[in-house]
Amino acid sequence: YIDLLFQAFRGWGEDYRCLELRNLSIYRPLTVAEDGDVLLDIRCEQEQRGPWRITVEGQMQPRGGKALAAIRPYVTAEMHRVAPVSFDETVDPASIAAAADRSHALDDLYAGHRQWQLVHDAFMRARGRLYVADYGIHIACELSDAARTSAGRFMFHPALIDGSAASSGAALLLAQRNPQQQRLALPLFYESFRASELLQRSCFARVRAASIRQRRELSYCTLEFFNAAGRKVAELKDLASKTVGDPSLLDPGSASDEFPRPAGIRQAADQARRVSGPAAAAESDLKRFLQQLIADLLQQPVERIDPAIRYYELGIKSAQMLELVENLRTAYGQRIDAVSWMTAETKVAAREKLATFR
Repeated sequence: YIDLLFQAFRGWGEDYRCLELRNLSIYRPLTVAEDGDVLLDIRCEQEQRGPWRITVEGQMQPRGGKALAAIRPYVTAEMHRVAPVSFDETVDPASIAAAADRSHALDDLYAGHRQWQLVHDAFMRARGRLYVADYGIHIACELSDAARTSAGRFMFHPALIDGSAASSGAALLLAQRNPQQQRLALPLFYESFRASELLQRSCFARVRAASIRQRRELSYCTLEFFNAAGRKVAELKDLASKTVGDPSLLDPGSASDEFPRPAGIRQAADQARRVSGPAAAAESDLKRFLQQLIADLLQQPVERIDPAIRYYELGIKSAQMLELVENLRTAYGQRIDAVSWMTAETKVAAREKLATFR
């Protein structure tokens, strides 16, 4: 998604060094079935001179004249104009490799991913090594022969970014001694990405130990990217990943999720405002409104929505939660921290987070 969106803005005449991609929420991976294509619709809306609001939706197109699949949400994000990006930090990759406590070939880490049904083909399988030390993880990463011939077509090559993120995640899994805790984690959200130089053929990435944190089902880290000379050229800040309970969700042919669409959410929001007054000041009404939305999402009677358990215990998937929060933001015209809500300890705490926003 990083390369896709920055290429779109470059096509519209924007300088990537003066752009920062922020608050990107991933509803589903952009996986494509062997017997079809995905038609993407990228919409960017800018109010006056503020940031662009980005929405990416897609529709699977089976080959052979079959009917189009339903439109699905893939990403929402913001693009901000900023002062030209620059970084001062440098590293010495050779010294870091020599001082590492242990190292792994990236091929071994990709083999580990296959155990969780995540398979990288030759194009997306980067080459290199991962170096682990107490203070952090470093990844020396370069494109495979299959990807190198077309490297110039990309700005921030997906194989380099994915290889760096996936390798660091695999290293963290290997550090868990309990095999039952070793579960695949997929990216769900990140705070920002900015760059002063393109990432096209190779990079040296770093994940500081201080940037790694765990909050219930989510893990966070910040990836820094350096060029061949050891100069920092890009940063992916606060990448949030969530453990996957069912790897079959990666299958592009799996059953689609049905979400409340924005128009229906707006109508429900208008009704909630009428019930609770012009300013929607009564939190109890908003809580009942949210409880009803969740009941509608799950196609369950509202009485069965237990307010004392977390969202995933109710059967709501992460992608559904992200779109529900985004639709509420659209309906009320306010930004909500989706990841914060998703990590609320209980459903009561989650609804209180949402019901207090104006």
